[in-house]
Amino acid sequence: MQKLLILGLDALEYNIVTRFRFKTLLQRDFGKIDLTPYKNKLITPWLWSIIISGHIDTGITHFVTYESKLIRFVAKILTSPALYKKVERLIEKIRRRRGQKIGTAYILHRRGIKVRPMGKQDLKVPTIFELIPNSRAICIPGYNLWKHQFLLDLYLPLTRCIGDPEMTRKRLRLQWLLEKKKMRILEDMIKSNDWNLIMVHFYITDVVGHLYWNKPIMLLETYRIVSRWINKIKRILASKNNEPVWILIISDHGMRRGVHTDHAFWSSNYPLKKKPKKLTDYFKLIIRYFERPEDIITF
Repeated sequence: MQKLLILGLDALEYNIVTRFRFKTLLQRDFGKIDLTPYKNKLITPWLWSIIISGHIDTGITHFVTYESKLIRFVAKILTSPALYKKVERLIEKIRRRRGQKIGTAYILHRRGIKVRPMGKQDLKVPTIFELIPNSRAICIPGYNLWKHQFLLDLYLPLTRCIGDPEMTRKRLRLQWLLEKKKMRILEDMIKSNDWNLIMVHFYITDVVGHLYWNKPIMLLETYRIVSRWINKIKRILASKNNEPVWILIISDHGMRRGVHTDHAFWSSNYPLKKKPKKLTDYFKLIIRYFERPEDIITF
């Protein structure tokens, strides 16, 4: 059966990759996804849930959900695309007035309200992981986000770290530790050869983009490190597999000066016969690849 490796690089910016010619990230075929249909709600877990399911209404509405049905119902309304931007601006205004840099979920958590990341149990639609045999998902937002990543986002949110050098360094150090753990797990999975689909999510490109938006050299160095990791993965694949492996690098959105941009990046190690134009296109391409790969890629 065919093999597909999806490398999800959060906030990987198309204009940076193309301007500085990161060849490992560009691969043989690449392009840009238009996110203007989702511009009112560029929320990471929701965007990734669209990618893996091919649906807009996935059931994933925000980063966290609550055990309390009442709070969950209110949160669902407030995070709907029609209200999200207005509510976000209002909460941000209140935070600035009070000098707070902590999130609403953290405040409720400290007051005894049980919170957890939105994920598999909240999805209303099947994903590629249920439909493709021998699938592996490593820390995918909106699906199976690791507890350690969730706690890091909860206790050291980026909004709290920005402007605080000590907290910024701490968040960056802890994030790199998590990313390296993902990399080790990914290497072991690939070496086992017991898989058809692996998808891994790396958060570091988003974290550095937010925390060091005014220090582009930090972001470029992060891109270089991630590029080296991908080169290492490709070398392992080349040594372990006699059959071709489709490698798809994708982002959920881009990043410019610390703000999410209205486009996302993709690249493929094989030329695609049909290019993705929307986030929902990935699902159809992936499913079709496992049915008739010759319809999707040019070997």
